[in-house]
Amino acid sequence: MDEHQQLLPPNKNDGKLQDQPLIEPEVMPKRVWWSPKAKKVVKWGGVTLVIFGVIRWLSEWLPKKKKAISWGGLALVIFGFICRVISVINDGGGIYYRHFSKSEKRLSIYSQTFTPQHIRPDRPTHHYKVAEKYYEQQRYPEALKYYQLALDEQLKTEAGFAHLDAAKIQNSLGIMYYVLAEYDKAIECYTHALVVYEDLPDKKTELACIYHSIAAAYSEYGDYPQALEGAKKALAIQEKVLGKEHPYTAMSSINIAAVYLKQNDYPKALEWFKKALVIQEKVLDKEHTDTAISYNGIAAVYHAQGDYPKALEGVEKALAIQEKAQGKKHPDTATSYNNIAAVCYAQGDYPKALEGFEMALAIREKVLGKEHPDTATSYNGIATVCYAQGDYPKALEGFEKALAIREKVQGKEHPDTATSYNNIAAVYSVQGDYPKALELYEKALAVCEKVFGKEHPDTKNVVENIQNVREELEAAGRSSQSEIKNVE
Repeated sequence: MDEHQQLLPPNKNDGKLQDQPLIEPEVMPKRVWWSPKAKKVVKWGGVTLVIFGVIRWLSEWLPKKKKAISWGGLALVIFGFICRVISVINDGGGIYYRHFSKSEKRLSIYSQTFTPQHIRPDRPTHHYKVAEKYYEQQRYPEALKYYQLALDEQLKTEAGFAHLDAAKIQNSLGIMYYVLAEYDKAIECYTHALVVYEDLPDKKTELACIYHSIAAAYSEYGDYPQALEGAKKALAIQEKVLGKEHPYTAMSSINIAAVYLKQNDYPKALEWFKKALVIQEKVLDKEHTDTAISYNGIAAVYHAQGDYPKALEGVEKALAIQEKAQGKKHPDTATSYNNIAAVCYAQGDYPKALEGFEMALAIREKVLGKEHPDTATSYNGIATVCYAQGDYPKALEGFEKALAIREKVQGKEHPDTATSYNNIAAVYSVQGDYPKALELYEKALAVCEKVFGKEHPDTKNVVENIQNVREELEAAGRSSQSEIKNVE
């Protein structure tokens, strides 16, 4: 590999520890009594009453001995119902529910941190429901179109922008723009929603969600001071509403740590990740999946500092928790395989790195599908190892598979797509095909400048790559002229 070639990024996932927790928001749950879990209790209660009635009816027609058997059966049914109620209530630590659609799917490849969540309108219109269906199918441009139609419909009402449903639709629009990497438009939509929610004292948890969303967009945009401000405002609300030792407060600490990590402020990042871990181990359990997020975050800091043994220790702890709690074929488990592979790659242990990336790919293809962004990330990881080993045909194959997924699912102007352009260009460059490399680097640069601006580190990386390729082209031109003169 040419030491001047920036193979990996421009973007957050490829070649770095995946699951560096990012400020990607989730609606805070609130305690209610008529939740899905409460409905389950009622459902099982109804089933028990029906069985009770049947047994009472049968007992009237049975001899005394059989009556005893019937009442014994009834006792078992009631005991089973009580056990069912206990399991429902204990599942997740209480009766909680989310304010968003059951069909909600994770958007981010940082799949274990807060993810942007739709705050569903009280009376979703036809257009909103169609948008949800497209969102489920990862057809984001179509989803964006129908969310916009839903908003236009809402704005025709007397309340207009000031209506709560309009704010909820604005939040959904912001999520779509965020997914499509149009961060300035995402911030604009979130800000409209924020104005409405700030005037509603009973909607503090949703307000925290909006602040997280704004922080996430600023973080991707590279405006870390604004990102940090939004994340800390969200934390302040959660501490006031939920308390300082609540699981969601811990997640906010993780998101603050993520901003410091992106700023390369490793001591502060480590401090906030450890704060979150202390809360999680105290109020949840040392083997809870949220705890695995903190271990992955701590590992990300050590990885960035080059302390690979400690990084490996962290991701292995996360993996052990996820395998036990979620199984070996869960997407979060795949993320930890990916992270272990990233550490092995950084240590130069390419066989183990390749094994880890391939394990992650197998899970993602089976569970998420062959055209999911996470699947593209796994192809990219495998290609990265092949590149480092000098197997350029296989590297090119992997990078092109990742590009095909990203162009189809995320679009040609998404930062992940720019990463693929950049990586394919690096392969052509190292093979001496500088014209093709230059063409692809320029594609990557156009996307980065549009999304991030000229001063963003990712944009600067691509600019440096272009300069290196142009120097190689000039050197090749001078060498050709020299050969011609020697022949003459």
